[in-house]
Amino acid sequence: QGRLDDKKTTMSNNMTADLQQIAADLRMQEELNTQLIRATEVSAAPKNTMNALIPKQKEFIRWAIQKNYQSPETVTEAKVAYFLNTQVLGKKNKSNASRTIGKATVNQYITALTCLWKIQVEAKVNSNTTPRGPTVKAIQKNLERTTFQTRRANFDDRGKHYQHLLTNEHSEHIKLVAEFFWDSPNSFAGLRNRVGRGETVRDVDQN
Repeated sequence: QGRLDDKKTTMSNNMTADLQQIAADLRMQEELNTQLIRATEVSAAPKNTMNALIPKQKEFIRWAIQKNYQSPETVTEAKVAYFLNTQVLGKKNKSNASRTIGKATVNQYITALTCLWKIQVEAKVNSNTTPRGPTVKAIQKNLERTTFQTRRANFDDRGKHYQHLLTNEHSEHIKLVAEFFWDSPNSFAGLRNRVGRGETVRDVDQN
């Protein structure tokens, strides 16, 4: 009887967890749908821009639900900074898995969440200050510095590589030119022999 009760309790707990997850997903969809409707009224952004921003807003809300925020859809600077640090920075590039997403994509996330914040402010459901505060700006500055350092390192490496190739190519060309003039009977050796027989350079030139 005890085992049966334990099994029933486990099943009940699992069912409760599933129902909570379903409820959370529905709440997210409802909230997102509401805010998207409001976005149509308050946002003049082009359709393509909105199509790029909306998936990032959904990703943010989904992450906030998993973190058990009481108001997962509410945008705050601290929440955005946490999201960027743990979910966005260092994220693999979709088109090239060997690379991470760059500054432009990170800034697009910030734009998407700032847009969501503006919608909430317009709807009077968010009284927080802009998410583009000192913490998020610090993240952007650190990313810019890291990007610059990486590009400079790559540029230096490419420069050294190209310099090495050019040096080797230059040396090879000099060698080929020297071999040509040394081996060809009609070039330097021929000129040297003819001058050695008493012909002047002017005579050779006239011939």
